[in-house]
Amino acid sequence: MVYGAEPLLVDRSGARAIDFDAGLRRAQTEQAIAGYDATVAEYRQAVLAGFRRSRTTRGVRILDKRRKSRKKRLRASRESVVLTTTSTRPHR
Repeated sequence: MVYGAEPLLVDRSGARAIDFDAGLRRAQTEQAIAGYDATVAEYRQAVLAGFRRSRTTRGVRILDKRRKSRKKRLRASRESVVLTTTSTRPHR
């Protein structure tokens, strides 16, 4: 095989013929590149989804902590109201 700008075949008579593959190699190369790009995109999506889940889990924990804190403050303020109203009532 002799190579120039295009792959050439040399037969026994010395005649040159272009090795024409109708773009098969280029199509296979582009297909392989597209497959690689798809795999990279899927990986990136998986990593981003993991970060989102982690952030969501952390957010849920923070909200739960806030909810518990509010409940505790509400309970304390109700107890304060009860103590205040019972201690300021006139005794009979």
